[in-house]
Amino acid sequence: MAGHQDKKLRRPVRNSSGGLITRRKFLAGLAGATASVAALDPLVRRPLARAATPITLRYVDWQLAEEPTGTAYRAVIAEFEKTHPTIKVQAEAIPLSQYPTRIVTQAKAGQAPDVIRIFDPWLRGWIREGFLLNLNPLVEKAGGKAYTNLFYAPTVELATVRDGLYAIPGWNGALMLQYNAKMFETAGLDPTKPPRTWADLLESAKKLTKPSAGQYGIAIQGAKQSSAVTRFVTWLFNNDVDIITKSGDVDLDSPRAIEALAFWTELATKHKVTPPGVTDIDVQNARSLYAQRKAAMFQNASNAAYLVAADNPSIRPEIRMAPMPTNVAKAYTPQFMSFLSIAASSPQKEAAWELVRAFNTKESWIQIWRTSGMLPARKDALEDPELQKDPVANATAAMANNVKFIPPIPEWPQISDAIGDAMQKVLSNQKAPEAAMKEAAQATRKILTKA
Repeated sequence: MAGHQDKKLRRPVRNSSGGLITRRKFLAGLAGATASVAALDPLVRRPLARAATPITLRYVDWQLAEEPTGTAYRAVIAEFEKTHPTIKVQAEAIPLSQYPTRIVTQAKAGQAPDVIRIFDPWLRGWIREGFLLNLNPLVEKAGGKAYTNLFYAPTVELATVRDGLYAIPGWNGALMLQYNAKMFETAGLDPTKPPRTWADLLESAKKLTKPSAGQYGIAIQGAKQSSAVTRFVTWLFNNDVDIITKSGDVDLDSPRAIEALAFWTELATKHKVTPPGVTDIDVQNARSLYAQRKAAMFQNASNAAYLVAADNPSIRPEIRMAPMPTNVAKAYTPQFMSFLSIAASSPQKEAAWELVRAFNTKESWIQIWRTSGMLPARKDALEDPELQKDPVANATAAMANNVKFIPPIPEWPQISDAIGDAMQKVLSNQKAPEAAMKEAAQATRKILTKA
């Protein structure tokens, strides 16, 4: 239809004489009117911009329920909302035990959160499923290589597949032995000489165990939880087990793998140096047992070392970190970190990217560390002189050359479930270590065959 149409009324716009106004005339008239107003009022230089439509971003993170990390993250969000007044962040906490299942369920239903925190073992599977956004176009706008160079190269590589980068490194850490120096001293152990071998660990755990006082040497995590499996993988690594070898063979039913599961489970089933109910002890439970001094040692991520002080502030001076005891020459740790990503289905990708960037500035991470002790994967933040005074940060840096990677394959969550089944079956006396690991290895081979 000739002439400009009023979108609201859906009919041609006419002038006072009844003639049709063309689009060119309409725009020219608008410009003239604006110029006339500007001439009358020197403060007016351009038309007022229309107020941006408010945006709500869903951000999901299991750590929002963990203090003081939740407080640290909410402070970042509050500052972000101040500097982005048209964006509201709806922060949601999902318990870690439910987290991957609920995120996958929401993603398959097209209801994934806009911004998602992700553990590295889940990452490749979620990329393959198409849940996560290729961030390349957004990263290019932020500086491209100059932006990704702010993070350690191996962490960027974990989030990269052939066609792009799908997540930004968040926090970084090593899985290490956390122990109580005061409890060591009381038991006649030297807190400056933590156990270095499995034999040392067992000897120390026996001396630290006092069942009548409700005190045990070490809290191991036997719950059916992906993070508990990740911790057990450290024991496999420290007995020279690769899970999947470089040649592609499954290593879970090797003698060393069976030995690792036997030693680990016997801490509970034979030596009784762990708190009761081990099959229900997850990451949070173990942390609480340590904080309450019911366990003198437990396996913890170095970046979360001070989370225990939220449960019991008086314990902070007693916290010590050491490499996990090993049964081979060198102590190893899995790469242990989180990423922030954007759902491929997010309708507000640019706004979501702004939130991801806000979380990962140097200033944000130094403040997060001050509040919670979480250690950044961003290089200039971790290498800041203030952080380098932290003994936990130093302990993490010392393990940098002792990292082994959990297989970065999409099938890892299924393999993790198979290993978790083996752990639970041996802890509950349903199977012997050899039978359980052979079953896990067989399940893993089937998973890889179907891939």
